[in-house]
Amino acid sequence: LILFIFFALFFLKEIGMYNLKDIGLLKEKISSFGILAPLIFIGLYILFTILFLPGTPMTVLSGVLFGVFAGTIYSIIGATIGAIFVFYISRKLGRGFVEDILVTKFKRLQKLNVNIEKHGIKSVLFLRLFPFFPFNGNNLVLGLSKVKFKDYLIGTIIGIIPWVFAYAYFGESLVNLDTFNIIISLLLIVLLLVIFTYYRKKKKKL
Repeated sequence: LILFIFFALFFLKEIGMYNLKDIGLLKEKISSFGILAPLIFIGLYILFTILFLPGTPMTVLSGVLFGVFAGTIYSIIGATIGAIFVFYISRKLGRGFVEDILVTKFKRLQKLNVNIEKHGIKSVLFLRLFPFFPFNGNNLVLGLSKVKFKDYLIGTIIGIIPWVFAYAYFGESLVNLDTFNIIISLLLIVLLLVIFTYYRKKKKKL
């Protein structure tokens, strides 16, 4: 993992994309790759996920570069592959250690861990749909849990679609300077926040 990150950062520096937080620079550099731009974008999105950098700016950028539909697809591919990578690293390196602690000291958390395994897809969907749980943090935590990889994969893909679409839509609206679509995309993001917040409170009350 350390070697991968080292060579990834070295590669980014060599092609002049060393500042991952400079969205303007990313847009310019990615666009310069022409036909290879989608592959470069997906690779960068994977790297963002592995390095625990926020993916939202990249998702907005996907709409700017490729439009809402292609941007949504590329973002989902990049986010999912990155999430799988972190999941497996977390599971291989830390799961046994975490389970030992849960069994001996935190039995209530161990019960929660068992429930996550039992209701895998629902648990992952819940964490993905609610923006209150950081995407990158979830990858790490779920790798340490007992959730099955199949449930993790399905829950992740389905759960990120609404948010990825909304942010890509916002990005496309920005680049087109379309005031109407900018307002609609912002309303869509707010609507998602309201719906999922209401659902969480309603379920907690029940």
